[in-house]
Amino acid sequence: MGDQCPLCERHRERSAELCEFHSIALANFENAYASWRNAYGSSFTKKEYFATLETLDGTGQAVKDMIQYLRKKGVER
Repeated sequence: MGDQCPLCERHRERSAELCEFHSIALANFENAYASWRNAYGSSFTKKEYFATLETLDGTGQAVKDMIQYLRKKGVER
């Protein structure tokens, strides 16, 4: 798994922990959180963001996988 993305079988980007696909997905995920925080206020935590996304019908498995990965890394706090 040394040169593989921890979320899939693709090769990681050079000096990155994710593949190109998931690196872009993570950037979009973070940008979306900033937008949600602007809408819901600065007290809207990542924990709340993750929990909200998990309850939405339109949330796909890739996003759920990203949430689990980030939780394991302690990013939710």
